Amino acid sequence: MDNPYIKSRDKVMIKVIIKSKYSKGYFGIIFFILVLSIPIFQNSFAFQEQSFNKYKTLNGVDYPTWDWTMTEVISTGGLNTGYDSSITVDPIGNVYILWKYYTGGMNATLYLSTWNVTTNSWSTPEIVSTNRINHPSLCIDSDTNIHVSWTDSTDILGAGTDYDVFYKFRNATTLNWSTLELVSTESANQTYDPKIAVDIKGSVHVVWNDYTDPDAGDNDVAYKFKNATNGVWNTTEIISVGSGDSSTGQDIGVDLAGNIHIIWRDYESNYYGSDTDVDVFYRFWNATSFSWHDVELVSSESTYFVTGPSLAMDSGGNAHIVWQDGTNILGSGNDYDVFYKIKNATSLSWTTLEVVSTESTNSIGSPEITIDSKNNVHVLWAESFDYTGEGSDRDIYYKFKNATSLSWNLTEVVSTESTDQSQDAFLSVDLFGTVHFTWQDNTDYLGAGTDTDIHYKRLYISNLPTTVLDPIDPNPSTTGNVTLNWGDVEYASKYYVYRSTSSISSLIGLNPIAVSYVNAYQDNFVSNDYYYYVIVAATPYINSSMSNEETVVVNGPYITEFSPNVLIAVGLTISTALIVILRRRKKKH
Repeated sequence: MDNPYIKSRDKVMIKVIIKSKYSKGYFGIIFFILVLSIPIFQNSFAFQEQSFNKYKTLNGVDYPTWDWTMTEVISTGGLNTGYDSSITVDPIGNVYILWKYYTGGMNATLYLSTWNVTTNSWSTPEIVSTNRINHPSLCIDSDTNIHVSWTDSTDILGAGTDYDVFYKFRNATTLNWSTLELVSTESANQTYDPKIAVDIKGSVHVVWNDYTDPDAGDNDVAYKFKNATNGVWNTTEIISVGSGDSSTGQDIGVDLAGNIHIIWRDYESNYYGSDTDVDVFYRFWNATSFSWHDVELVSSESTYFVTGPSLAMDSGGNAHIVWQDGTNILGSGNDYDVFYKIKNATSLSWTTLEVVSTESTNSIGSPEITIDSKNNVHVLWAESFDYTGEGSDRDIYYKFKNATSLSWNLTEVVSTESTDQSQDAFLSVDLFGTVHFTWQDNTDYLGAGTDTDIHYKRLYISNLPTTVLDPIDPNPSTTGNVTLNWGDVEYASKYYVYRSTSSISSLIGLNPIAVSYVNAYQDNFVSNDYYYYVIVAATPYINSSMSNEETVVVNGPYITEFSPNVLIAVGLTISTALIVILRRRKKKH
C-alpha cells in the first residue's frame, strides 16, 4: 500500500534505489530505515516553545481576582528593633526587602532578606553593612543586580564623622556584594535620606538631602549618578536651585528613555510660582538634550503644609506623584489627605488634582506610590482611622487605580493582624500582578515581641481567568499545520498548549505539547487524525483552569514537496545503499 504522506517525486527517488542491481537482498533493511526515519523527525517537533517577549504586557478584558496572605514577620531569628524597610521585586517574582536593626546605641546592621519564588521561602537575612546606618534604599536593574544606598556617620573612606551617602551592589550571578563606595564625596556637612534608581543601561542615580550649600547654608536636594560604562560617579549637582530655605523629602525615578525625574518639598516662599506655604516641586533631566529643565510647581492647588512626596514612572514616561496635604479641597476636609497628580510626558502639562484618600476622616502619613506593568497605580499610606473595625491604632491602607477605567477602588486595610502602631510602609508590584507590602510594626505578632519589627504581606491573584480558544481555521487542515489563537489573560506570563486525539475532560496524565509566551501557537507537522486542543494560562504562582476545547481534522498530505523530513529520510537511505554497493564491489575485486 502506498504511504499517503510521501508525494510522487519522493517516490521516484525511492524507486531508483529499489531497482539498483546491487541492492538485492538489502532492500528490506533500507526500506525499514526509510519508514522509521519519517516519524522520528516528525516527533522532533512534538514539543516546541514559541517566544517573542517572555514578559509580554497583556491587554486582558477579563480581570483576575485577588486575595491577601497573612502577615509575616521578616526581622525574626533573635533580631529585634527593625526599622527603615525598603522593597523591590525582580522579573521572575523574587522579593527583596532591605532593613536595619539597632545593635546598641547609634550602631545598626543593614540586612537584605530574599523571598524565593521557586522554593516559596525566605532566605536567612544577609548582612549588607554595619556601623551607624540610616535611611537605606534599594532598587534592581534589568540584570537583577541589587543596588543599595544609605547614610552612615562612620569615618570610612575619608568621609569624616558627619553622615554621608554610601553605595553597594550585589551581583546577580555571583551573589557577592561589591566594595563599599562613598557617593557624597563633595559633601562637607550632614546628608540624609538617599533615594536610588537605575536606568535601562545600568547607570545608578542617587538623590539625597544635603546641608552643604554654597549659597545660604540651607539644606538642598543633591544628585549624583554612576556611569554604567566607565563606573565613574559624576560631580554632585544641586537640584533645588534658587531655594534659600529647606529642601527635603526628595524622591527619584528614571523612565524608559533614560530621562531623570526628581521631586521634593520646599519651604522657600514664592518659589517658582508657589505661595508662602510648603509645596511639592519637580525637575526633569532630558536624556536627549543632556540638560535640566526648570523647576516646576506640582502642588499648585495647595494652600497648606505638604509633606511626604513619592514618585513613580509608568511605561509612557509619565511621572505619577502623591503627597500628604492639609488643604481642604475637593471635599477632603481639614485633615491631611493623599493628593495625586501626573506630569504628562507628551503634553508636558500637569493633570487635575485628585484626592486618593476619599474615605479618610483622619490625618494620614507617609504615602507611597508604584506603577505596575499594566500602568495601574498603587498607593498606600499610614493612618489612625477605624475604617473597617481595625481599631484606633495606626494602620496601613491601600488603594488601586485601574489604568483602563481610570477609577479608584475602595480603600483596603493592609495591616489587618496588627493591634499596635504600623507605619513607614513601602510597596512593589511584580510582573504577575502580585502587590508586595512591607512596613514596621510594634504588634507582638507571631511571637515577635513588643519591639518594632519589619512585617510583610502580599495581595496576590487567587483566581486567574480562563482564556477562550478561538475556533480553529482552516478546519480541516490540509497542510498538517494547525494555527491556534486565544484571548489574552491579564498578568499571565505564559500559556500551556495541550493536544489529544480524544476529548480532553481533565489534564491529569496529559503533558503540554508546547509553552507559548504570546496568545498564539502553530502546531506543525501534525499527522492525519482528529485532534482536540485546550489552553491553560499561568503565572509563577497559579495556573488557570483549562480553556474551552476546540477540534480540528488534519486531512491529507502535509509534507511539502522535497520537505526536510523526506530529504533527511531519503539521504539516510541513499547513504546506506552506497555503503552496500561499495562493499559488494570490494568483494568482487
